[in-house]
Formats: sequence, C-alpha cells, structure tokens
Amino acid sequence: KPSASYVILIHEAISNSGQQALTLPQIYKAIERKYPYFKLRVTTTGWQSSVRHNLGAHKAFTKVTRSGKGWLWGIN
Repeated sequence: KPSASYVILIHEAISNSGQQALTLPQIYKAIERKYPYFKLRVTTTGWQSSVRHNLGAHKAFTKVTRSGKGWLWGIN
C-alpha cells in the first residue's frame, strides 16, 4: 500500500499525465498504473471515494469545465 496521501497520489497522477487536467476515471487509472496495489489488492472502491473527497476538499485541485459529462480536474 502506498505510504503517500491521496492528495499526493492525485497530484502525481495529474502532473505526470502530460496534460493540464484529467477526468476522474483518468485519475483512477493513473493511480492504478503507478500503484498496482489499488487494482490488484483492493477489493472495494472505497479508495475511489477517498480520491473524490480529496479532489473537492483541497484547494490544490480545481474543476475545469469540459464538453460532455463530468469535469476535468487540474492543479491550482
């Protein structure tokens, strides 16, 4: 299990993507790629709820409008 906080995991996912912002599913996938623990060892989706909570709760992240459903999430 990663020792880093969810804020750090999200920040890494967006920063290392080569894009300014990612959708929520893209953030999940990026975290799973870097930390296979979430894909291989975790049998619940509670970690995804934690990611959603941290995106909305921390000023480090900002919602970016996009065409279509959902938001893009960027770094402030």
